[in-house]
Amino acid sequence: MTLEKGKGEGRYSKYFPYAFIEQDVSMLSTELNSEKAIEVNIAIIRTFILIRQQITGFEELSKKIKQVEKKYNKNFKEVLAALDFLKAKK
Repeated sequence: MTLEKGKGEGRYSKYFPYAFIEQDVSMLSTELNSEKAIEVNIAIIRTFILIRQQITGFEELSKKIKQVEKKYNKNFKEVLAALDFLKAKK
């Protein structure tokens, strides 16, 4: 658990963090030795891994969408301009 240095309040902040990062969970596992604690720790680490994989997947999808938009954006502008022209004629 990482505590950040407070402003003029001493070395550590008096507030605890709202979330743990993966490294905090790993450090905690060195202290807890019960079978249940080890199971929970493994489950938490696996969850972090799954979240990281999901984020990577979304980033790749976002890049692909931007590539398609860039490629076809000119055509869509022409189509939208034509639709606007036809709407204006009514």
